[in-house]
Amino acid sequence: MFKQLTIVIAALCASLAVPMGAQAAATIERGPIEVVLRFGSATDGFELSPNMLQLETGKPYKLVITNPSSTTHYITAPEFAAAVSTRKVEITGGNVERKRFLRTKLGIAPRLPVIGEIELRAGGKTEWYFTGNDAGRFPIECGIPAHAQAGMVGMIIVD
Repeated sequence: MFKQLTIVIAALCASLAVPMGAQAAATIERGPIEVVLRFGSATDGFELSPNMLQLETGKPYKLVITNPSSTTHYITAPEFAAAVSTRKVEITGGNVERKRFLRTKLGIAPRLPVIGEIELRAGGKTEWYFTGNDAGRFPIECGIPAHAQAGMVGMIIVD
């Protein structure tokens, strides 16, 4: 009886492992889901486009952030940054500066430093690779107060 039960459990585990392994391989082959976010516009309008992003927990993303304007903008979304696992932030164009701070500044148990703000100068482009860990609604805005007041605000929703 025990031997039959062991064989049944082993067969069940093996049948579950194949789809999971295939799914993981498919995700690696496809790469992260690319989402594009534009801070500013070519006419120097203070806009965030799109102003709402809908993401899913557990999926890998590549957030491509561009600044087509002639003005510097600060990508500010510290609560979102604390809710994701950042793999890397890659500077792919223009002049970009990453700024970091510890999770304790958000009142969250410290783990790794998280991105508090990314300075995206005129013509800059950066790619933020992450996986969403926590569901929630997270504000994103330009950290320059007058820019946020002019409409450079948005929301990242993670389900």
